[in-house]
Amino acid sequence: MSHWYPREFAAHICRQLKTEVPERPREDCPGCSILSVLISTCYQASLMREEERQVRFRLIFREPERFPAGQDPPDGLHRMVFLEPRPCTEDELRRLSPAISFDRAMIGVNLNVAGELQIWGVVHSGTRWMQAIHGGTQLINPVPDSLIVFVTGPGRISVSVGSTMIAGLRGGQVVSMAREVFAASWLRAIFATHRDELWDLHQDARQKSGDIWPPIDPEFPVILGQNLLRRVISLMRSYRHGGTLLIIPSERTDELKQANPYLNIKYPFLTDIGRRRIFPHIVGS
Repeated sequence: MSHWYPREFAAHICRQLKTEVPERPREDCPGCSILSVLISTCYQASLMREEERQVRFRLIFREPERFPAGQDPPDGLHRMVFLEPRPCTEDELRRLSPAISFDRAMIGVNLNVAGELQIWGVVHSGTRWMQAIHGGTQLINPVPDSLIVFVTGPGRISVSVGSTMIAGLRGGQVVSMAREVFAASWLRAIFATHRDELWDLHQDARQKSGDIWPPIDPEFPVILGQNLLRRVISLMRSYRHGGTLLIIPSERTDELKQANPYLNIKYPFLTDIGRRRIFPHIVGS
């Protein structure tokens, strides 16, 4: 099995930028040669350690002047510019990574007058952007349509343009973000099966209350289901014990609870009000 490395990965990102997000402003994305250097530098930094700590960071390629002044998280992005820019090297990224929290801030990078990559400062984003990963209900301040590099571990790099994920590198293999499970039509279809049941419960609760209630948005069960799954996955990852989630159509649950050649469920739950308590909370809120 062949492996992809920074040069090949950067070339793949360039192709994706032309086909997946061709409408993006070109000034917000570096050229392929600069992108290759940037990806290579981030890759090398990901393999290093800073005083026995793993190197993790987010990096945004954007001019500091293009961030509106006077903004702060969670409603905006707060930029802080160094008095003197630093060269964008793997050692500089390594040293900065502990001070610039992955969850809360990004390293700001642009080109100097000589056309070389430099670190100009820090962009504070707050933590709400992580709701897209962990689930949540608060409004997320959209990031600008600039190139963002995520370094999450040795050789583990992802690239996005704004909030649009382009691709990732995992174990020397390219991971297409088009396979993001929450965007899959089959998963949306499974969540959509609960729409009619929620609607009937909601209508019944409205009639019993005698008040005027707004109707449930048709997309609400899908969004809620996705957020719940994100929370479950987030908890599993936080325990660092591993785990597997199997998502099956509702009509097959009774079949798979019984003896079958596919699954051996050790602790099945009874389907009663305790298990379905979220439904009355939804329709009554």
